Amino acid sequence: MSSVLAVVINNCFFVSFIHRDLSNNKISKIASDAFEELKSLTTLLLNGNMISEIPDGVFTGLVSLHQLRLEQNKIKELPSKVFARLKELRRILRASKAIKLRYFSFTSDLSNNKIGKIAADAFYGLRSLTSLVLYGNMISDLPEGVFKGLVSLQLLLLNANNISCLRSNLFSDLYNLNLLSLYDNKIQSLGNTTFASLQSIQTLHLGENPFICDCNLKWLANYLQKQPIETSDARCEGPRRVQRRRFTALDPSKFKCKGSEEFRTRNAGNCLVDTECPASCVCESTTVDCSQKNLHEIPEDIPVFATELRLNGNSITKIRNNGVFKRLANLLRL
Repeated sequence: MSSVLAVVINNCFFVSFIHRDLSNNKISKIASDAFEELKSLTTLLLNGNMISEIPDGVFTGLVSLHQLRLEQNKIKELPSKVFARLKELRRILRASKAIKLRYFSFTSDLSNNKIGKIAADAFYGLRSLTSLVLYGNMISDLPEGVFKGLVSLQLLLLNANNISCLRSNLFSDLYNLNLLSLYDNKIQSLGNTTFASLQSIQTLHLGENPFICDCNLKWLANYLQKQPIETSDARCEGPRRVQRRRFTALDPSKFKCKGSEEFRTRNAGNCLVDTECPASCVCESTTVDCSQKNLHEIPEDIPVFATELRLNGNSITKIRNNGVFKRLANLLRL
């Protein structure tokens, strides 16, 4: 295939093709009807191109497609339910690093792209999908229900992204999942039912995440003690008393809370992990005491859990319009 192919347009393929390799070209655009008549096509390789957009309906006619490769492109968004008609799809292989996904069926590899956002219905209808590979992207949030219906999924790779939290019911339909990799993300805590539905899980990768090993993560320590399936050397980032300690080397009793630590991570299952107590203040329960600290301005990083904020005895002369109080929805006393 020519390395200078720049655009795929409709009516450019024979309808009898069952395998099309268009990989490693310079394809930048695909017409919405490019593959319209390829009802017998089983494999479509588009990896290693310069594709930045997947048009609505472009894969609609590929009713026999088993494998689709999209890795190493520049895709930024996948339209809602773009793979909805691909009932025979078994492999979707790699896309780009900031994509906005919306739909997939046996193996899907979208690694090393620019995926940044995934629509809640991105994988709708892919009940036969067995593997979903999304590593090496820029995903920061996994919306509620994004994996709903993926009842055949056995492999899910989400490593090397920017994921900071997981909703407690995110994996609720993944009872056939064998391997889950969350390695190298930004996860600080997890709700205690996060892995409850993973009945078949055998391997779990949690390493290289900044876990806060407090009382709200004690459940995970107990879980991994009963099921030693974590194989990526997961460690604690905080609190300082357990910093850099391996999960497997810590007794669950060491996962405890002091002061206001409990409130920081207690809503992790709802993707709410609070900030640390400001360095110039003392936090006890939900009281943030910043009094008598010779402060010249109100700290911007007051935890959201604060119900009482003490600022007396300082040198504050001006309250800036920086939204600091707008964040503090729980504040009762100032």
